[in-house]
Amino acid sequence: MSNVIDYPVADMTITVRGGMLVADLQAVLAEQDQHLPIDIPNANSTTIGDAVSRNVSGSRRFGYGTFRDYVIGLEAVDGRGRQFKSGGRVVKNVAGYDLCKLLIGSHGTLANITQLTFKVLPRPKTVGGVRFEMNDWERTDSVLEQATNSATRPIVIDVVAKGDNHSIVFVFDGSPAEVEWQQTCICDEVIEPSLRLDATQASSHLAAATQLHVLEKNRFVAGLPSSAVCRFLQQAGSVNAVAHAANGIVVGETKSMQAVRAMAEGLGGWCRANDVDAGPFSGSKMLPMMAKVKSVFDPDNKLSSSFGKPA
Repeated sequence: MSNVIDYPVADMTITVRGGMLVADLQAVLAEQDQHLPIDIPNANSTTIGDAVSRNVSGSRRFGYGTFRDYVIGLEAVDGRGRQFKSGGRVVKNVAGYDLCKLLIGSHGTLANITQLTFKVLPRPKTVGGVRFEMNDWERTDSVLEQATNSATRPIVIDVVAKGDNHSIVFVFDGSPAEVEWQQTCICDEVIEPSLRLDATQASSHLAAATQLHVLEKNRFVAGLPSSAVCRFLQQAGSVNAVAHAANGIVVGETKSMQAVRAMAEGLGGWCRANDVDAGPFSGSKMLPMMAKVKSVFDPDNKLSSSFGKPA
């Protein structure tokens, strides 16, 4: 359950078993100068099937999207032990129902994913970034809005909050010349104290932000309208967090989970934390519809028991 089934390099697709470790998959792709541009924490111990089932994604979600953009086919086994397929091994395969997107992010409640086919991308030659130290939340909001009209094409726009301090991090990838030009351009567009990040520093930021997605004690993940991210971080006060600002996803650490959750919901968003919610779909307005879907795939509730439990 952990091997490569098919890897036509020229077609830029790869088919693997669901039990393959994320790090092993990326290593196979790296040998051909390709990659799956999804940030997944604990890549050395997380299987690709589990990552897809939880729809894990980190900072590069802004520039590259999520698993929904890369899974083109899968095989799975439902709660009755029935094997089924969706999609195929070619990008243009659109026959049948798109069960791929249904299972991505289902947290194992509908089926166990046994095989996956991804489209992959060429590895960029280098990465780099710029960190802007900010001291005013209104100015930060203005810079984020300004970034939507930037001449640059960042793959990451993160707001990093540490206690009472915060900064904005832009990350770029491509050829060395492309990265250097974008670093210069963004500094010219945003007139604030800045620090250029080399490849090592940019990669370190991505790794640290990705690790916050592991919901350990005192950690949370919130989803907000992107326009409300700065207000959320400002209201949260002395919280350590990274906000994928353009996507509205915030991950971080706090000792006041209930307060953070209330703030997120008050701004039109949601918040989940391991010591607050019993399951990934707690409180969802879609629970009645999701329960109907689950009754088809897993009528005897033999799979994940986290579905639909109240918070």
